[in-house]
Amino acid sequence: MYISKMRIRNYKSFLDSGEIMLDEKIFAFIGQNNTGKSTILDAIKIFFPNYKKQVDRKDIHRGINDNIIIEMWLGGVESFFENTRTDEVDRQVEKLLRKVTDNSLYIKLVLNVEDSTNKNIRKYFDKDEEEIKEATLKKLLPELVVIPAIRDPEKESTADRKSYLRSLIDILDSEYETDILIKDEGAEKRVNYNQLNNILTKEARKRCESLSQKITEYYNSTLGNNNFRINLEPTVDIYSATKYNTSIVEIIGNEKIENDILNFGTGYQSVLILSILQTYVEIARSVGKYIFIIEEPEIYLHPNLQRKMIETLINISERNQVIFTSHSPITISNLPKKNVKLVIREKEKSIVKEINPKEVINELGIKADDFLGSKGIIFVEGKDDFEVVRELICKLDDNLLNMINIIPVNSCCNLKFFANAELFLNKYFEIPVVIIRDADTNDPEKLKSDFLKEMFEFIEQYEFADSEIVEKKKKLRQNTYILQHYSIEYYFLDELFLKEYYDYYCDDPKSLEIAITCYKCKYNLFIDKVRKNQMSKDEFTKLYQPKRFLRGFPDKKINERERCEMYFKEKWEKLFDSCDCKDVAERKNNFFKVRDNIIQNISIKRKDEKSSFYTDVLRKHDLQELEMTELHEIIQILKNFVNTINQK
Repeated sequence: MYISKMRIRNYKSFLDSGEIMLDEKIFAFIGQNNTGKSTILDAIKIFFPNYKKQVDRKDIHRGINDNIIIEMWLGGVESFFENTRTDEVDRQVEKLLRKVTDNSLYIKLVLNVEDSTNKNIRKYFDKDEEEIKEATLKKLLPELVVIPAIRDPEKESTADRKSYLRSLIDILDSEYETDILIKDEGAEKRVNYNQLNNILTKEARKRCESLSQKITEYYNSTLGNNNFRINLEPTVDIYSATKYNTSIVEIIGNEKIENDILNFGTGYQSVLILSILQTYVEIARSVGKYIFIIEEPEIYLHPNLQRKMIETLINISERNQVIFTSHSPITISNLPKKNVKLVIREKEKSIVKEINPKEVINELGIKADDFLGSKGIIFVEGKDDFEVVRELICKLDDNLLNMINIIPVNSCCNLKFFANAELFLNKYFEIPVVIIRDADTNDPEKLKSDFLKEMFEFIEQYEFADSEIVEKKKKLRQNTYILQHYSIEYYFLDELFLKEYYDYYCDDPKSLEIAITCYKCKYNLFIDKVRKNQMSKDEFTKLYQPKRFLRGFPDKKINERERCEMYFKEKWEKLFDSCDCKDVAERKNNFFKVRDNIIQNISIKRKDEKSSFYTDVLRKHDLQELEMTELHEIIQILKNFVNTINQK
């Protein structure tokens, strides 16, 4: 579960924030000091009953005589059902979940702060203004994991129940499997601390229910009526009985010097936080269980470690929402601009605005790549695209490789790309520039139109002459290419490339051709449905993207791949069962046999050889052979690029 939208009224510098849209994975707030960035994070902490940040009268906006109101729209509600058995769903939770519309749950907090005592009186309401109990929300909402900007070693300890370091250790405990085995449907399985806590809670409830019944009988018997019931409600928390003492051991030669973490400075604590988060990425299994709230994750970290921090946060966001504030160009530069909002202060009121890439580049100093001495620039989406373009350029003109820049930008919507765009638009406009993007699940023509519109708006912010603007727009339009297919992997779904990865090709070459044909048939069917909004992008990504045929689920953690494979095969079996083709049973068995064998061999070769699958394939074939495949689309783009450079 995640926060899809929020609104803050009458709290600190916010009279009314308006509706703030958040990304379900990772989102950042930027702005100068004292504009209200931390206030947004505080509002989230106030709203969530498992954190329950306290409020003073002085926190009410400019002392007005009104309640603080915080509204949340929560998405990903289906993840609650995926992670909770039906028989474990509380009746009040079930009632609240009936209020979900379009997979979004609306909840409003009205907070009154008493004048004399500063006592916080909280009331939660659903969309129908019916009151919701805090206990119900605690059972439903994700837990907040909060890392503040002020990190004082003297006030923080992993042994202190209330510290952020302790909460980080707790989330590791909740994910890490113990050696304790339980029987589940006849089979033994290992459990983590959280599951163990739930097991003990269930047992305690059973025991207390029996005890409650017996006590009730005696109580009513003593009073001579049956008007009462005694309830014993147990609370089991094995975490509170666990203490941690964290030390750092410095090894100098044969000497070991051990010190408590409290004796180290804030820089060491920031590195420890990064290490804990990296560990969480490695062992995490649950989805949507936490929301990470982090103030200035870059604080006290060297630029190289800042890069590691944002990589780690992006990895965490694949499973749990991450919301943070930042002043660092490094942490912001690789985020799409839709995932960043600017907080400003006007007339003593905080305002949340959509970002302007030019303003953010100037404000945070986001640096472009070095184009000095370059004869041409090619922007590509990611690492795989980079390798394919590099190998194809070598085949077209191997002398050019060291004279051009091939820049993987991950997304042509992120702020790093805009920083590069600013540089080549202003200083390197005369050299050839090509932008190559994957279509993903989008219609290629619409994606190109939307991208150019955004770039044209970016150009118009600079003081170019009208004729220059026309020329720059023309060049961008001519040199922006949206590939026709979802990703670069699609272009390698070819018998010429895959026969070396299929063990049975010599004996049965037709089986490979049939398997590829079956895959492409379903791919074309469902990519068309996605582009017509008849299927969700997530469903397509899970089941039909080209990577699933070639490599399975390398983007998933090892412990998840088996579950993903089972889901994939279950869905594809149903597809074949509903297919009108002849010999459908034979085609189905052939598809899974070919796919499994190719995935296995690609995986083995990638481990044994330093080169990637794409590099390996391209180096085994000459340009003429490659032009006979789907790769001719990319080759033609690069041919034009090379010819333009050579003509200069």
